[in-house]
Amino acid sequence: MRMMFLATTLAALTLAEVRRLDAGGSYSAAFAGTPVPTATEFLDVLARLDGKAILDLKGVWTPEAAADLVDVVAARGLERQVAVASFDARTLAYVQAHSLVISRLLILKSLPADVVDAALGVGARGIVVDRSALKAHPDAVDDLHAAGLRVVAYTLNSDRQWDAATTLGVDGIVTDYPGLLENWQRGLASD
Repeated sequence: MRMMFLATTLAALTLAEVRRLDAGGSYSAAFAGTPVPTATEFLDVLARLDGKAILDLKGVWTPEAAADLVDVVAARGLERQVAVASFDARTLAYVQAHSLVISRLLILKSLPADVVDAALGVGARGIVVDRSALKAHPDAVDDLHAAGLRVVAYTLNSDRQWDAATTLGVDGIVTDYPGLLENWQRGLASD
């Protein structure tokens, strides 16, 4: 079964049905048949690799679900290696109620008039924002940085887009091609 990208369709599936989806075939034939990992499985791999990750919390979470996630992250000692991101301010508040250590990022499609106030108002330590919003308001990066907040741009999939975001001074990039981005960054470092 191929990966489905309609959130409403995915939300209607049971965990067993989601686990039967192919999470890797669209990236490479080498990964075809890879099941969608649970949060616990993903965090176990992250802990083994000593990596960092942004967990995109889709939809509206309950206080109990947020507490469970915080417990799973904390049990693996990943509180400083994981950030959670959401469009939903309540979901971020539920995470904050259980952990002041795990970073919270507010996801925005567009930038409000006072993006700093919006991020601080929900207890976020930064934003994850659509690249077109940053392109329309490039000064927002400096404003956020002046307030001690981080800026991650999504979804950038070409060297032209990566270069534009890097020029603006973003702290992170969300991409569908992390290997290509890594190679592009290595090329910059060697110049």
